[in-house]
Amino acid sequence: MSAPALSVVLATRSGWASVRRTVDCVAAQGVADRIELVLVTFGEPPRDEPPAALAQLAAHRAVPAPRAQSVAEANAAGVRAAAAPVVVFGEDHAYPEPGWAEALLARHEEPWAVVGPVVRNANPETAVSWSDFVLGYAPFAEGHPGGEVDIAPGHNSSYKREVLLREGDGLESALVAEWLLHGRLRAAGQRVYLEPRAVIAHVNFGVAGAHAAAVYRGARAGAAARAQSWAAPRRAAYALGTPVLPPLRLARLVRALPEEQRRQLPRGALTVLVAALVVGAAGEAAGFARSRSPVGSSAAAALLDLELERVRFAGAAAARGRP
Repeated sequence: MSAPALSVVLATRSGWASVRRTVDCVAAQGVADRIELVLVTFGEPPRDEPPAALAQLAAHRAVPAPRAQSVAEANAAGVRAAAAPVVVFGEDHAYPEPGWAEALLARHEEPWAVVGPVVRNANPETAVSWSDFVLGYAPFAEGHPGGEVDIAPGHNSSYKREVLLREGDGLESALVAEWLLHGRLRAAGQRVYLEPRAVIAHVNFGVAGAHAAAVYRGARAGAAARAQSWAAPRRAAYALGTPVLPPLRLARLVRALPEEQRRQLPRGALTVLVAALVVGAAGEAAGFARSRSPVGSSAAAALLDLELERVRFAGAAAARGRP
């Protein structure tokens, strides 16, 4: 069997059961026999029965990361264990559509450091889920024409592995807020591409409390990552400036959302989105004001309960496209 061309890094703390649907989608790719799955566990290897679909892949392995306290740390462990020259981060609540892997690999034959997919809302039934989707993925939503971009979707993009390994001991910090990493890569002459032929269906928070908690914690961790090396006066200035962000971001997000997605927004979605932007600004203010190392921070660690169990907080409606 030839060496894998693509390593899918997938973090879990619930064993195979929580990632079974994602594994099935990966194994259904037309180039499944060129894909390696790297399952990173927060502790001991999974004890439950592996999915039968793993037999379709070139290889799979479980990598324990007992010291990891965040998804960023788990993903970094997966990158270091991966065997393929291209690494893509997967999630237990993000389901690749047919043709996803082929499209990523084809684009990585060109000199792009980062190639991201476009994203479909997998549970579009509620205003909360649309708020979560727009907040996280408006610039990458399905319907985007693709091409060279400033940033690609965090947690779901693919990288040339050598690009990530150049981060060395700083890889964990770099993966806390991937949009910052993409900016640094571009400043160093690297390029980022959004591939419209690579589509994932992403399950979003449908429960208001979980959505608000994730927005706050994510914003706080991202601000802390951004301001880690700043002097106190600069951190204070940014913290004091966060109240102006919600209206500016609302206009930018709605403008970035493709027209076909805007037409699907249910009543109340913009109201929920405004509230989420206010919560996010509060999280950023806290992150700027008390900037600490984002790796293993309480804000990043607190996201684990939500990020690795997101399907539980998707709401009563079933995610669209469930096998």
